[in-house]
Amino acid sequence: MFLRNARKGFMFLIAFIMAFAIAQFPPAIQTAEAAPATTIIPNPIPDGVHRVTNKYTVTANGVSLPVIDGLYTTTIMENGTPRTVKPGYLGYDYTTFTASSGEVEIVITSPSAINSISVSPLKLGITPTKVNNNTYKFTINSSHYLIVNVNGNHLVVARDNMQEYVPTLGAPGVFNIATYIGGTDASNQGNVAAVTAAIQQAANDASAYGTSVGGGKKGIVYVPAGLYYMGNLMLKSNTALYLAPGSVIRFTEDYSHYNVDFYKSSLGRNGTWWIYTENNSSNIKIFGRGTIDGNGHYFQKDKPASDPGFAITAIMALGTSDFTLDGIVIRDIPFWGTIITRSNDVYVSRMKFFNSLDANENDCIDVNESQNVHVWDSIAISLDDTFSTKTWEGKGMMLNWYGDSEPLDNVTFNNVFGWTYCATFKLGHGAHQPQTNVTFKNSVTYNAGRAIGIEHRYGAGGFSDITFDNIDIENAGGEGWFKAVIEDGGMGVGPISNVTVKNINVRHRGSASSLNGYSNAAKISNITFENIRVAGNPEPVTSLGELNITKTGFYDNVTFLPNRSTATTYRIQAENNNGLFGVDWNGTKIIKHIASNDTDKVGYQIGQIAPDNYAYYKGVNFGANTSNVRIRYDAPRAARIELYKGNASGTGMGAMIGSINLAGNGNQWLNWSDYNIPVSGASGIQDLYIVFKVSGSTNTNQLLGSLNWFELTRSF
Repeated sequence: MFLRNARKGFMFLIAFIMAFAIAQFPPAIQTAEAAPATTIIPNPIPDGVHRVTNKYTVTANGVSLPVIDGLYTTTIMENGTPRTVKPGYLGYDYTTFTASSGEVEIVITSPSAINSISVSPLKLGITPTKVNNNTYKFTINSSHYLIVNVNGNHLVVARDNMQEYVPTLGAPGVFNIATYIGGTDASNQGNVAAVTAAIQQAANDASAYGTSVGGGKKGIVYVPAGLYYMGNLMLKSNTALYLAPGSVIRFTEDYSHYNVDFYKSSLGRNGTWWIYTENNSSNIKIFGRGTIDGNGHYFQKDKPASDPGFAITAIMALGTSDFTLDGIVIRDIPFWGTIITRSNDVYVSRMKFFNSLDANENDCIDVNESQNVHVWDSIAISLDDTFSTKTWEGKGMMLNWYGDSEPLDNVTFNNVFGWTYCATFKLGHGAHQPQTNVTFKNSVTYNAGRAIGIEHRYGAGGFSDITFDNIDIENAGGEGWFKAVIEDGGMGVGPISNVTVKNINVRHRGSASSLNGYSNAAKISNITFENIRVAGNPEPVTSLGELNITKTGFYDNVTFLPNRSTATTYRIQAENNNGLFGVDWNGTKIIKHIASNDTDKVGYQIGQIAPDNYAYYKGVNFGANTSNVRIRYDAPRAARIELYKGNASGTGMGAMIGSINLAGNGNQWLNWSDYNIPVSGASGIQDLYIVFKVSGSTNTNQLLGSLNWFELTRSF
């Protein structure tokens, strides 16, 4: 018994010692605690400025997000006549919010059934999940700016990370404009002079504070939540302008409140630099989660018909250095919204440029005659260009710019997302001074008249060392996915050289693209196309024709990588044609590209082929001799395929080089097979026409099948 008690005492002592040790020295591996819930902070909407849409509701992890209505229209009476106006019209709705790290579930509910929904950028692979007929949901894991197409209406969902720094009211060097404004109602347009004077004084005091402290310190102008109608504001050195969530600085409807800084002849109206930098200033920052609203639709479309309107540049970073623009919304600006000009060391990030799709000359951000400019992690939507560079001669609307004209160098746009009816990523049209080392990378075109533009129109400065890398083009329009041109706008012409276009995913090529210099003295030279994929096909294309770059002239030294110019087997996807022609038995053109239903289901195919329709391929390289063309074809019924090379004048079909009769598959579709067409008389670079005809018992009112690709067997 003594031993048993001794053992009990010993075991108790051991247990006590172990418990004590664990309490004092916890084990390195413990049960994981639950991750903290993601914090959601919606950006509120001040009263009396932006409408909330009733088209749908949106939540983020169950938190309601206000959605700003960008499609509102109403009717007013003007001189006894009703007139439709669109206050704050953008052409799309948007919501913005801030979230801590972690997954955020977005839930979109419509009062009517959601019949179609998609999320761009498509490369993110976000597929909404149906909850019920009126509701879909999806998850985003980090900061993203998305365009959601709901039943043909567009909703921008912008998730930002938590702010890295939020000024503290009452802290040294923080100047609250509410203190300066006092009891004045800043939401009343009639008080704009007093409000502007108060904000300018706060900015001056902030600059004086930052300058006196030194060491790169900035005095901070704090704009709390609320609506502020403001006139022109000049920012001096060592100043930061902070816009808190829910703050809106807005342009009035009376442009007599503003300076006249330029005249834009193409619009026939005066304009102003609304918020601008002092000459030779430095160390300036505009940041936060608030909004700068140019009230632009009023000045371009809704103003009285007798009013000439007014042009507004919201942010004019002119003659400054070490300038930062971060995190805010700049919306509805009725001219070039943000201009960086004759400045250096400029940083633009996490910006939401929301301009109207129903406007003109309303570029989102233009970098002019500046050096070391970096724009990243931003979205831009406008009718006119979204992200561009320009150089000028110091006349016209540039007459009052500080200093002399400067070259542009070392400008980078990284991870930006654009939607426009003009150019998404562009150099030009201004080309008076050289533009060098310009890069667009890791970016997406949602929709554009042309996605990539190198457009040398005004001036004789050269464009060189230009890179477009890892660009995803979801849809291109009437000017194609690529436009490189030299044109004479009456101010001289200059060269374009050393252009690299690589790792491009062209989901939709649009109309014919351009590679067109001006003359032998003003050429486009040394262009490399590397790893360009079209319409979802994994194999890069390696000819201008396949890229639909058919408006060509005065260019040299075009290189394709990988180099397939001497490959003995060369496949061309059917959809990479340069035109589909012909009508059906009712006189209607129905031949078109459709999603591939071949076994690999990759890319597109030519479908709905009626008798005597044909596909045109420009500039096919037949090598020294092509002996065979293998086609991948779905032939439900008897058909004849004829191949023609182009005529000597390049105006149409020449001699037939091969043909084949296909027996068909008993009117059964989806019987894809490879067929070999022996060819003779095909050599060098020539146009190719593939003609589809009836054969056997096939009637002239029956479809003839689908073509997926064709493959040349060449010798050199």
